[in-house]
Amino acid sequence: MRKFLKLIVIASFLFMSGCYPGITGRVVDGMTGKPLEGALVLAQWTKTHGLPGMRYRDLFKITETLTDKEGRFSLIGTSDSSVEPPEMIIYKEGYIPWRNDAIFPSSDIVKSNEWKDKITYKLDVLTDKYTYVQLYDFLDYRIIGMGLKESSIFTGLMHQISVKRFKEIEIKKSNIKKQDM
Repeated sequence: MRKFLKLIVIASFLFMSGCYPGITGRVVDGMTGKPLEGALVLAQWTKTHGLPGMRYRDLFKITETLTDKEGRFSLIGTSDSSVEPPEMIIYKEGYIPWRNDAIFPSSDIVKSNEWKDKITYKLDVLTDKYTYVQLYDFLDYRIIGMGLKESSIFTGLMHQISVKRFKEIEIKKSNIKKQDM
């Protein structure tokens, strides 16, 4: 009986080691600690295929949600052990986005891939120090190329930011023309 129990524990550990069960958390304002309602929380999983030197990644699953009045969210994970660690984004208009694989605004890859349950994420206010071009590039980095057609909230969000980005670029062009005159 003990051997059977040990076998079940070992098998469970091996099965769960590549899995990403559901995750819950809370999103708050980094300065005040007040909950942020309506923050987008998105996770995507990919699978790597092919031979060494000829590898490519395919989109496996996308899940997204918005935080409630208390800033709480819940995402459904995956039990498929062949997927890569999830890429996760938390974004609220007017705040610096949080990603588990990069740090704003540089998009330099960070290998943390945190997928921890019951965490409070603190978002800092997006100041005039940053531009919508930087914001768009940061959120777009690696995600859109993976085919976010399935992610309606994120696609709408990127459209809104893209419009602001376009206006920002046009204002800069207009200011340069005025200076040349």
